[in-house]
Amino acid sequence: MPKINDRIILRELKFRKIEITDSVSGEYEIDLLICTDLLGSLLTEEIVELDCGLTAVHTKLGWTIMGTQKRTSSMGNVMTTLSMHCRSVNLTEMWDLECLGMIDPSQSLFRKKAHSEHLNDFREKLSILPCGRYEVGLPSKSDSRNLRDNKELSWERHEKMVKRMKARGFLCDYQEIFDDWERLKIIERVPENELKNEKCHYLPHRPVIKMQIETIKIRPVFDASASEKGKPSLNHCLFKGINLIEPIPDVIDRFRTYLIGLSGDIEKAFLLLSVANQDREFLRFFYPCDEELIYRHCRVVLWGIL
Repeated sequence: MPKINDRIILRELKFRKIEITDSVSGEYEIDLLICTDLLGSLLTEEIVELDCGLTAVHTKLGWTIMGTQKRTSSMGNVMTTLSMHCRSVNLTEMWDLECLGMIDPSQSLFRKKAHSEHLNDFREKLSILPCGRYEVGLPSKSDSRNLRDNKELSWERHEKMVKRMKARGFLCDYQEIFDDWERLKIIERVPENELKNEKCHYLPHRPVIKMQIETIKIRPVFDASASEKGKPSLNHCLFKGINLIEPIPDVIDRFRTYLIGLSGDIEKAFLLLSVANQDREFLRFFYPCDEELIYRHCRVVLWGIL
């Protein structure tokens, strides 16, 4: 935070007999962070508006200065305050705040070990089909055997989705996407002799419609976090792994480095990996229509899983 070194401001503070503890320009480490949900208990009723536009607020810890100066100058000292929404969280959740870059050391060690084990398991199960396509299995955790079929919940949400798409006039467009997937063997209809398999799982899905996009205006999104009360979801039974998505600020910084920036969209780039036959039963879904047509995924990655 900037220190006040403007002589005009310091002179006015002295005239108004307002003493602040950080008037020097030296930089020191912050020893204490006070959340806005506790700030109210520290404030007193004494507030002074300075001529320069700043506001002096008296707290039980002393005076603090906030606001923005009226005059604009490259040498001027500008201080702003941010309004933050706070909620009550426990200590475990605090360690999960990605914005602070904080993580429990023991949890970090456990994650690295688990990631290494699952990565080795992934490499052992990885195979190459005669056509040259890679085939992988779902990275299941030990508790995946407790996964239920989720059929009743999926059908209930499916009926509502179909009714809503009919009303909006997008059902035919939505069906064309699945027809195209079936033609490209990205999905397949479940054979009649396999419909009664007990080890299976159904995924609800819905369309995300963005007509302003030139490439894909309607994109199916599958909800692998959906589950019946008291039962695990598919995402709960899959190993998440580390986050390989680059931080957005780093991408923006590199994009602004040069005069010309290029962006591209590789169609169906994530649908080139084949799913092992034994895991396809956990990727069932209903074709978007009034009938109960059951399909399953043959490729990954699905939008909405993990």
